[in-house]
Amino acid sequence: MPFPIEDLSRPFRRPSELRRLVEAVRAADDKDESLWVEWKSTLDLTSQPGLLHLVRQILGFANRDPEVAAQWCEGNAYLLVGVSPGQLQGVAGVDPQRLVQTLQPYLGALTGVGG
Repeated sequence: MPFPIEDLSRPFRRPSELRRLVEAVRAADDKDESLWVEWKSTLDLTSQPGLLHLVRQILGFANRDPEVAAQWCEGNAYLLVGVSPGQLQGVAGVDPQRLVQTLQPYLGALTGVGG
């Protein structure tokens, strides 16, 4: 089954577009993860293992071949936490600014981290 959103040429930016992406992941197949979208049903964003998982995933997205990455969402990538095919679990609230500050030493000058 193809990913349940037909037009993947533009990035998801607005809250309504991001909600549509979450709903698409919930309706997706387990095999639909791709070079542009990854999901985790649960991930503790306050723990060291959870943060290291975020760092690895963000670095993986950042190291994609630009020509390949440009095939989806103008080269943007999405890591969704709290959703997976058939499930919408959510996550405990996290201060986005604090999360970015925690990740910054690992990610250096990457832009777009945390919105």
